[in-house]
Amino acid sequence: MSELMGIAGAGPAEARRVLERMHAHIVPAGGQQATRHELEGLVALHLHHGQAVHRAGPDEARGRLAIVEGEVYDIEGRPGTDADTVMRLYEEEGAAGFRRLNGSYGVLLYDERSRELILATDRLFSRPVYYALHGGALYFSSRLNALAASGALPGLRLDMT
Repeated sequence: MSELMGIAGAGPAEARRVLERMHAHIVPAGGQQATRHELEGLVALHLHHGQAVHRAGPDEARGRLAIVEGEVYDIEGRPGTDADTVMRLYEEEGAAGFRRLNGSYGVLLYDERSRELILATDRLFSRPVYYALHGGALYFSSRLNALAASGALPGLRLDMT
């Protein structure tokens, strides 16, 4: 299973430090790779197995990033990966395009110019994304224990048992 975590709206040095703390609370699966993505206003870490689960589509020329965990179904005229499909929907329909998605997925889409971050999951929440606003920044993770380790939930005591 892949994992996704990150911080939007914090300084890059602080975001990197917090992301390392969050990453330390994830027990890695065998052979898992970590890919860090940094755009203006966003630092994200995607843990994956380098297989089809990892569908990152950085569009550096336009300052956009799409990461799709899982799979998107039933989209006509797919241009390539699921990340490409999500990016195309966003370009054509904006955030409203996400209503058309069907499947088992967790999506991160970030537009550097507008500083718009979209975190989406399927209707059954099979790929969760937890988030918290703290100190003017948005912290997010596919694992609650990693989010708790970020410091964005002061006073939270998480009992994993």
